[in-house]
Amino acid sequence: MKKVAAVLFLCFVLSSCKSNIDNRKDDSKVEAMVSGGVFEEGIVGSLEDFGGVNVEFSLDKETALEIGDIVLRKAFGDERLRNSTFVVSDLIAENLFIVTRLPMNYVPGEDYNVALDKSDGRILKVWMGE
Repeated sequence: MKKVAAVLFLCFVLSSCKSNIDNRKDDSKVEAMVSGGVFEEGIVGSLEDFGGVNVEFSLDKETALEIGDIVLRKAFGDERLRNSTFVVSDLIAENLFIVTRLPMNYVPGEDYNVALDKSDGRILKVWMGE
């Protein structure tokens, strides 16, 4: 039931955004994945077109670890990261977390890293090795 409601809401948002901004020159094409891996296309002018209520968000170490794990798996693959351990570094002065995966038999240069902005969770950089 939740999936159906989400799909209907997404269709409504995409159709209302398209009808409201069809005449803009700076429109951007957007694809949204809905249930079953099907992509729907629509037009969105900017993030402000979505309205709603802004929610204050600050990234904590646990959430950084979850986001970092997903990003690193997508970037480097599950097989490469299978036998590794996590390290979450808090760079207080720079207001960011660095999530690192180190293989159990670590060899210098085989570390996988992602830097995340604490204030909004943005991915700042993804890299391998030092």
